[in-house]
Amino acid sequence: MHNHALPSGSASRRPNLESPIVLLTGVGKATPVITETVWVLAHRTPPIVPHRVVVITTKQGRDEVKKALFGQSRVWEKLRNTLASILSSQFSDWEQRLFFDPETDIRVLTRPEVSGDVSEMDDVRTQSDNEIAANAFLREVRALTADTESTLISSVAGGRKTFSSAMTTAMTTCGRRQDELTHVLVSHGLDDGKWEPDFYFPDPSIASYRKAVPPGCPEIVVQYQDIRIELGNVPFLKLGEWFSTSASSLEEAVEALDKEIVQLKANAALASAPIAAISPEQAREALQSKCQEATPLLRFLAQEPAWRKEKPFANKRVLMVLHCLSNLVSFVQGLISLGLDPTQAVLLAKDYPYPDKKRILDWLQSKQVRTGQATPESVERVLGELCAERDSLPVLVIEDGGYFLPRLVAHPILARRVIGGVEQTIRGQWNIEEAIKAAQSEANFEPAFPIVLLPESETKKEFEPPHIGRSIVKTIDAMIPEFLERMHVAVLGGAGTIGQRIVECLEQYEAQVVVFDPKLKARPARPRFRARIVDHATKAVEDARLVIGAVGDRSVDCHVIAKLKHHTYLASASSERREIDIDCLNQLARRTEDFEHPTMEKDGRPLRLGTKYFLEPDAREVILLADGLPVNFTGFFGMKDQAADLIMSLIFMAATRLAAGDFKDRKGIVPGAVDAMEKRFGIGSTYNRLYPER
Repeated sequence: MHNHALPSGSASRRPNLESPIVLLTGVGKATPVITETVWVLAHRTPPIVPHRVVVITTKQGRDEVKKALFGQSRVWEKLRNTLASILSSQFSDWEQRLFFDPETDIRVLTRPEVSGDVSEMDDVRTQSDNEIAANAFLREVRALTADTESTLISSVAGGRKTFSSAMTTAMTTCGRRQDELTHVLVSHGLDDGKWEPDFYFPDPSIASYRKAVPPGCPEIVVQYQDIRIELGNVPFLKLGEWFSTSASSLEEAVEALDKEIVQLKANAALASAPIAAISPEQAREALQSKCQEATPLLRFLAQEPAWRKEKPFANKRVLMVLHCLSNLVSFVQGLISLGLDPTQAVLLAKDYPYPDKKRILDWLQSKQVRTGQATPESVERVLGELCAERDSLPVLVIEDGGYFLPRLVAHPILARRVIGGVEQTIRGQWNIEEAIKAAQSEANFEPAFPIVLLPESETKKEFEPPHIGRSIVKTIDAMIPEFLERMHVAVLGGAGTIGQRIVECLEQYEAQVVVFDPKLKARPARPRFRARIVDHATKAVEDARLVIGAVGDRSVDCHVIAKLKHHTYLASASSERREIDIDCLNQLARRTEDFEHPTMEKDGRPLRLGTKYFLEPDAREVILLADGLPVNFTGFFGMKDQAADLIMSLIFMAATRLAAGDFKDRKGIVPGAVDAMEKRFGIGSTYNRLYPER
């Protein structure tokens, strides 16, 4: 039995082994660090075999790697063959693993010359050389972490100390939860380059290695079976999912992150400062500045010269139902800059636990925007007031969830005043389509105004789901005290756009996922996740400790609740409080308690995160996270600013063009409207320019 395996300090969170895995390492003159790292990764449990290897080195290092690994000794080929003999049966894509092209995957450090040419660096010895190397590591790590589905494993074992320092800092700047930083440790000093034959990995065809020693010194021999290679995991902060920077140098990137952290601390201090410390006006100005900095694309659109000149929102009534998140401040300020009289605007906010809701509503009210809670009663009240108005300003609707538009499509008085509507959710789209269908059952019905649906946008369908899926899973991971690793999880609605992303993210945690979705019966192609699929919701939840509803309608009914085990968490991933039958929980509850975070506090009290239900007849404990509201609005992990900026910008663009009358001759739902506008106004190219490293 050979001691070539990883010791007990393995990583607590494994990468998704079916996603692309890249090994990145710096190399000086000691090329065995590459083969040693690959060898020990392959001997993990479970084994990890990178799809690709990338090396950063000097000109000398490049020549040494080519000579040692791809020269006459063919070390790389021997390593692949040795690992294939024991592992290829475990990987269906073995031929796509361990791709390492010495011509394309070795990044040689270069320096600019006075002549304008670029020369390859022989070594790293000066401060200028160090800066060049550091920036090269940043560029490579940033590029390799751009694919959200990939896993990057970086090694600090090779090259000069500058390489290790730069690698660690670059990984801190760009690293994500699934990425790892490692250091390889080899027994008996076999990595010092003084052995015969040269040591690259424990090669079964080599019985022993002899060290070159001065004459008269005792011979040093290491037998194959005594060799031990260990992989140490280097802990590091993983800020890539929290911050982003397009800085070209590592020093500038660190400075940018430092500024963001300082700003976060300042915002936190501002939020918690005594009322006497700052004026309300200062607090509102700080909030607006912070929100606009986080939405550069939306701010860019609001400054479009042609739009500012035409003032499309002037002399319009604007009815909004939108999430009370920080980007709402930028959105409304953009409407105002394009002519909106805020006294002619109504914003109804959903009853969600938005983290900054109070401050955002205060800002809106300071602008004289009328605010309220999004309920059927408040919608009817607003529509009744519009009917009673003497003036007849055109009405534009911008909403999330189908509150106003389904009531207005066939409204006998107001339909003719509406110049257009924008709906951003699939639930709202369903509500609108049902309202139109019901109206069409009556004779002579014809929609009176155009409706633009964001769910039909190809950009939204491609870009938003990964961010929502990730924020839902990360939020649940933060809310519950147990680890998601190996937890049994049921996802109801796992074949939907958001559901699939939730499943894929859970699999990165190595959760044991079971999926039920009735839509799967009508789909010939199986989703790309590995989770087990069952044919009924009650089967999916039999062993689950966590149940996530992602259908968009009722998924956790009384039949499902009856099958839940003791101490099961329920979470909703829908934009409305529909997924979970809360009435059933209340009827079955023997008693209830607040579910509180074990360490976090708010206003000096434990942070409340939901409700514990103790159900009849056996007092089973079922924990409803966020009281059945969508968990990703609790303030733990929302969408990244750049994702929210893109979605809100698409809504802003659609609202602006409806207000400007671009669709005045179209009635009812306008197919393909968002994609056509996006192409017309170059939203994609502008977004890529503002977020080059997304």
